[in-house]
Amino acid sequence: MEPAGERRNVAILIADIADSTVIGEQLGPERSKFLFDEIVRLMSEQVERFGGTVAQLTGDGLFAIFGAPAAHEDDSERAVRAARAIQAALARYGREVEDAYEIRLAGRVAVNTGPVVLVEADLPDQARYNALGDTVNVAARLQSLAGEGGIAVGPATARQIERRFGLEELGEVELKGKSGSVRAFRVVAELDVELAATLTPFVARTSELETLRRVLDDLLDGRGAIVSVLGEAGIGKTRLVAQARTERSDVRFLVGNAVSYAQSIPYWPVRELLRDWLRLGVSERETRIRLELKAGLAAALAGEARRGLPVLRHGAGLAARARGGGPFTTAQPRQRPAADDRRRRTPHALAGP
Repeated sequence: MEPAGERRNVAILIADIADSTVIGEQLGPERSKFLFDEIVRLMSEQVERFGGTVAQLTGDGLFAIFGAPAAHEDDSERAVRAARAIQAALARYGREVEDAYEIRLAGRVAVNTGPVVLVEADLPDQARYNALGDTVNVAARLQSLAGEGGIAVGPATARQIERRFGLEELGEVELKGKSGSVRAFRVVAELDVELAATLTPFVARTSELETLRRVLDDLLDGRGAIVSVLGEAGIGKTRLVAQARTERSDVRFLVGNAVSYAQSIPYWPVRELLRDWLRLGVSERETRIRLELKAGLAAALAGEARRGLPVLRHGAGLAARARGGGPFTTAQPRQRPAADDRRRRTPHALAGP
């Protein structure tokens, strides 16, 4: 008896290397096998890093699912972030291969979101999650539209990620095996997005709001605090914080968001806070981040800036410089400014989900 199938909404990611046949011919069977094994390993690491499941290896690439076995509300975003990470990893590795063998590596990645049927059986992941359906077929066809080093996505994926990523519309395209056309898009950049709360009517949170008001008043007097806003989803935690923010034009709020797929990325929430503080986008060059960080610390901490720089350098993800007088060399702390001087600086409140 054939095992029954389970219907799920997932994001499908398919990735491979352009002109892999030509590369294999140039390198020969042994070297090309080792090369593609390394490429597939790099791809698999990025899929797993963002919570995806590698369902099938294809020699020069892979087929992965986001949404099985565990489903997340942002599976399409996770898949696109994994696709971008795959392209970044291939670019780094490709420079080494080009220097060694004069061979250019270029990845092609497609992401498509929709329903699939998963086999309900006690099988290894590569068989259990080898999904079937039109969603997978469209993802495979979209890959040819990605271009070398590009990422193509289907219409459902585009709708779910359009607030996070810049998209180039490729129009209605005819795909082999499809009776009708499909709207396709190419991912071109990550957007700088501030997740603002929708200001719905504010009710029944008077005491909680008063607590936040007192904390912010104390902040102006130089007394900090940590406030946790806890509760079930949908009861108004974000709306409460938004209300407190709208009342205080004399406090600058910094927002950092922790996400589950960034568990392996050091200091992720701290990086988010620093980026918000320095008003830097997600794709800023390291040189600008470094200079803005130094300037921001000099303005905020005065004589203590050089003391705090090594700590925040790690949080910003900046590489250390050589010893001996580099920009992150620590110095003896100067005399602390008087309390009244510290209070006159612009206070900062840290906010997060």
